[in-house]
Amino acid sequence: MRLLVLLVIVAATGCSAPPKPSTAARQEAALEANRKGEAYVRHGELENAARSYREALRFSQALEDADGIAANAINLSIVRQRQGRFADARASLRFAVASEHPTARPTSTSSSPSTYRRMNRMRLWSSI
Repeated sequence: MRLLVLLVIVAATGCSAPPKPSTAARQEAALEANRKGEAYVRHGELENAARSYREALRFSQALEDADGIAANAINLSIVRQRQGRFADARASLRFAVASEHPTARPTSTSSSPSTYRRMNRMRLWSSI
């Protein structure tokens, strides 16, 4: 009987989902993906830069971080323009300008000092 109870407990704990990463960890992942995109742009690896900016954009969307969504969508658009992929460039900007997009709404912390510090670390490549 004890063995049966033990097996049920082990089976139940094995079926549970892994814990979600913390918000801070996801914010750091978004910043890191943005930094990788910057590095790729500097080295002329535009397809890798686009991949990194898309990843950062997905993290920002999951966090509902309107500033991060805008910065990464614009960066992705700039990379696509440099590649001559103008339709893709316009498509990526939908995330930055679409007010009806559910994740583009500012969060309650969007004006907090920590948000501005985070955005200062997430560069916008408007000068490329």
